[in-house]
Order: sequence, then C-alpha cells, then structure tokens
Amino acid sequence: MNGSYFPSSDSNSQEHGISLYKYISLDSYTLQTRLTSNANNLPLANDWKAELVKHFTQPHYAAIYILENPTILFYPLSNGEIKLFIITRDGFIFNQPFQTFWYSCFSFLTKSSSPHSWVFQLHPETLQFLIKGPFLIQPESTNYTHFFIDCIGQSGFFRVNHFCESLLQLQLPCLQLHHVTWQENFIKQFSLTSNIFPSKITNKPIVLNPPLLYYPYVSQPFHVLNSLRKSFLEHHIALSDSLVSNLPTIIFCTRFDSRRRRIRNINEIEELVQAYNGIVIDPSTYTHQEKLNLFSSAKIVLAESSGTLNYSLYCPPHSFLIHLVDPSLTLRPEFIYGGWLYNASSPLHSRVRYILGHSPEPLPCSPVWSCVFDKDMLVATINSVNDLLRF
Repeated sequence: MNGSYFPSSDSNSQEHGISLYKYISLDSYTLQTRLTSNANNLPLANDWKAELVKHFTQPHYAAIYILENPTILFYPLSNGEIKLFIITRDGFIFNQPFQTFWYSCFSFLTKSSSPHSWVFQLHPETLQFLIKGPFLIQPESTNYTHFFIDCIGQSGFFRVNHFCESLLQLQLPCLQLHHVTWQENFIKQFSLTSNIFPSKITNKPIVLNPPLLYYPYVSQPFHVLNSLRKSFLEHHIALSDSLVSNLPTIIFCTRFDSRRRRIRNINEIEELVQAYNGIVIDPSTYTHQEKLNLFSSAKIVLAESSGTLNYSLYCPPHSFLIHLVDPSLTLRPEFIYGGWLYNASSPLHSRVRYILGHSPEPLPCSPVWSCVFDKDMLVATINSVNDLLRF
C-alpha cells in the first residue's frame, strides 16, 4: 500500500471516502539499523539491496483507516483462488500497492479520470449482499502465506500491542466456499469472529456493500512478523532441554505434490537429511497444534523459497533456518517487495543461512523455478550450524 495516497498522522481530511481512525509511530533508529543490516546480508545485487534499504528507512507506523460505503469484492481466479479487493466509494482500489498491475490483469476495471482510481463493472449475475456494519476487514486469501501474514498478521500486531483491541471484536466478512479449517484455526487463535456469507457458486464474483469498514494496517512487515511470532510462541518456547534433545536434528519442509519438482535433486537432499537423523515433512498435512509443537522446539529448519518458510516463525530463538534459494528469485524485480522484503524483516534473520541453487529452469504455472542444490555445500552449512548449536 502506498501510504502517500491515504490520510497521514497530521491530516483529518477525507479522500476517496477514507479517514484516519488511529495512528501510532513505530519509528526506531535501532530497528532501522537492524533492518538495513539484514537487507545488506541478502544474496542480492547491490542496487536491489539499496531498494530494500530505502524502504526500511521510510517511516514505520500502524494505522486504522475508516472507509465509508466501500465495496468488498471477492473475485474468483482461474487457478481456484479467490482474490479480495476493497474498493472505495469512488472506485479506488484501497488494498493493492501496484495499481497498474491490477488494471492490466482484470477486465472489469476501467481507468477513470482520477490518477489513482478505476471504475469497476461486474457481470450482471454478480451476487450482492447488503450488510449492516461496521465490519473489520483484512486482505483474506485462500493462499496460506497471504492469509497468514497479510490477514492474521495484521490482527496479530494489534492484539499483541494492545492497540484498539475493541475493533478486533468486529466481524470479519468471509465466504463459506473458501473459509476452511486451517483459516478457522487462525481466526480462533486470535479470538476473532467471522460472518460467513454462504455461496455454492465458485465461478462468479461476490460483492458486499457495508456502510462502514475498519481497515488496520502496519507499514513494515517486521512488526507483523514479530507479532505473529509472539502470538504463537508465548506458550510454546518454554520447553525442557530433555524434550528438545529428543527432537529431530533437522526438519526439512517440502511439499508432497507437484511442487517437489522445484528441487530437481530432492531425493538426494531427503537422504542427506535422514542421515543426520532429520525428518522430511509437508507442513500442510499437520494440524495447527501439531505444527506449533514441532517447530517451537526445532533446531534446524531446512526449506525452499515457498510458504513452508512461514513456519520458521514458530521456531525458538536458538534455532537456525537454512533457506534453499532458487537463483532466479535474485534476478526478478517482482520479488524485491515480495519475498525478499519479508526475508529481510524476519525476526530470525541473523540465524538464516542462504544456499543458492544452480541450473534454474522455468516451471509451468509456478512463480518459482526448478534448480539443483549442491550437496557438499549443504553438508558444510549443516555442520557449521551444528557447531554453533553446541555452544
């Protein structure tokens, strides 16, 4: 979200039907120095590191916006996911940072005379629900990473910091067609409530028109990730040494589906992990509680560039993350303010070790390419981390 389009801390004016409800500054010289150091330690070209450093030196803040008479649009994508758009009363897409990207991707958006707004025209069979407000909104998604960080993570910040907690009791609008068990676990974890709008139609847009919407927003992902970490681990990291010593040395997080193709020598890596008395898992096959119990005592987590990296937030402070990086991600600008921004913001960043793959090849229908990871380099990294864990 580009904050320059929205009311700031010293403005009481309304624009696009948006006003500022609460604002707190999160600026910290120590934190900006730390994030700058994190960015400079990423396996990226210097000009890209400079872009991230520029982002981290911008003001850090948390705010709650009020939108009057907005439109909430649940739009089904061809891959089965549902994208949520929040559109202000005059057509501005409130919750998307790259406005021109969405304009080029969705046929229902038409550029208006305003520099930052669009007129949207939906299919006549679009389902509409007139609802009574006020509502709390988050950028809900069927994608685990986006729901985990962009939706629950924002709420986690406001809960952990005791900031406008009363708003968290407002209802989250959700759709029954994609409001599934793992989402319910997160909503329950944060004591949120949801209002389910039933629909068995998966191929048509659905529009909600509340009179009032509260939108909480945290400008820097570090605060979101740190709040998630505190929320999940406050009752789980105080485990005994005897329990920790009985756990596997390494947890290799991968997928037991077509995404395994992202690592072309994955069988070799799995055999290596097992030789270190480690385990190979697909986190999506575990319940929420099982993941907390497993990762909150982890020593070494090994994972590729995917949603499985999210589970490192469950890890205790003494653990290490070995990140297997598809080298194409270091060359593609769309990942700078995507994955790399969050990697640099991770509370565990100082305990992350990056291993770049080689021989990358594009994979159909995947943002991540396939590649090969050097076994000897992985062995050296595991041994180095094990040496540090002994002290």
